[in-house]
Amino acid sequence: MRRKAFAMLALACLLAALLLGGGCQFPAGEEATGPTASAPEQSADAALPSAVPDAEEPPEEEPDSTEQPEEATGPTIAWLDAAAVDGPEAMDGIVVEKAVFSAGQLTDMLSALAGDDAVLCRDYTRSAQEWEELLHRLENSEQPNLLAGDGVGMAEEGMANAPEAPAYEPLSLSELEDAGRVSLYVVKSDGSVAYTTLETGGNSFAYYRSKAQLVSGQSMCEQNLLLSTTEAEREQQTWLMPRTPDIAQEDALAVATELLQKLGVPLELFYSEPCSIVSDYATRSDGWWFVFTRRSETYPAQFWEGQWYYVNPEAPPVAGGPWEQEVCTMAVDADGVCVFNWRGAAEATGTTAHDALLAPADMRPIIEAQLAAIYQDHTKGNGVYLDILITDMQPGIALIAGDGGTASGEYVPAWYVSYQYKWNNEADAAENWLSDMIVFDMSDGSYIEPRITEETLHRVLTME
Repeated sequence: MRRKAFAMLALACLLAALLLGGGCQFPAGEEATGPTASAPEQSADAALPSAVPDAEEPPEEEPDSTEQPEEATGPTIAWLDAAAVDGPEAMDGIVVEKAVFSAGQLTDMLSALAGDDAVLCRDYTRSAQEWEELLHRLENSEQPNLLAGDGVGMAEEGMANAPEAPAYEPLSLSELEDAGRVSLYVVKSDGSVAYTTLETGGNSFAYYRSKAQLVSGQSMCEQNLLLSTTEAEREQQTWLMPRTPDIAQEDALAVATELLQKLGVPLELFYSEPCSIVSDYATRSDGWWFVFTRRSETYPAQFWEGQWYYVNPEAPPVAGGPWEQEVCTMAVDADGVCVFNWRGAAEATGTTAHDALLAPADMRPIIEAQLAAIYQDHTKGNGVYLDILITDMQPGIALIAGDGGTASGEYVPAWYVSYQYKWNNEADAAENWLSDMIVFDMSDGSYIEPRITEETLHRVLTME
């Protein structure tokens, strides 16, 4: 269903682009969050001012002899002083091949997270006692629990038809060799039930301590609170805002890094922040959200949960990735790992030397020209175009497809450029500015997009 919805979104966006001069906006990672909800659903139209002209022509006015300000004919681009940074003159790229998880590797991951005695099953039916215990937790959860209402309704409905004992049929990973990506329940030895998404022969694996689980990072809560338009939305985002974590950051990071080492995940810490975790609508904890990515020397591949990226078919990137750029995200609280999500796994096969990399001063006109081309046709008419403010640029590495198609690629030196935008007739207020990022190859300045695959980019450009 998610893939179908994603494809429909891409087609709808592309049609809008052709008719209105706009483009396509996608969430970073087609299968980004599983049952967790660390990022809000949003439409492309809501996130990006569209290129829809005013419905009515303004009445003609008498010529005015006084001098008028020059009307804008495209986006205005400015830079924050803080956007100027130093960059490396040389950096190694990393040549990679797509990882292929065997049934044995997937079994090891499940054992590390759920225990050696965990049992997989396609469906799991809670017993009446389990529903009753959940209802009791809901009725006695901290107040105000703004999610409890949904949970109570679910528990009462479940109790009405629940069996006396839990019902499920165990299966083994050997039965799933040709099943593609599947989502399964994981029954642990203590009777608790986790959830996993995996694929034998794939390169992604996810584990969630509870299927009904909401993980909210601090930055996402702050953004959602800023964009909230009703008192009910503000109240919920305030309640979800992380509090003092139940575990020290260094202790949580030790738990996460130990698991990475045990499973052979070749990634390093990119970002961390406090998060809140709500399980089964009833139990809240506060812990830490960690993001691990590839790194060349001190230069990381960047990843921001919930970030959307924009592609204009009239000014597209020259390359996308062979598969999703590798990332491992984890949520850890006092009870251990709540979320483990490893996507886009790859195996490094070598390095390539990149010299004479473009400095920020060299990149500045290239960045301005590309942003101008992307947003040139976004207007409300009457001189209303976008104000674009470039806020930051950071050196890193980005995955693009190689000659091996979907089987290989390379992490190349890249500039990650962060910017904000709003209509130029809107007030300079925080709630009017929307954030985005654009990525450039540091070797030649070409516009690349590691957050989209070559396959998806081809569909956007050809409508095939």
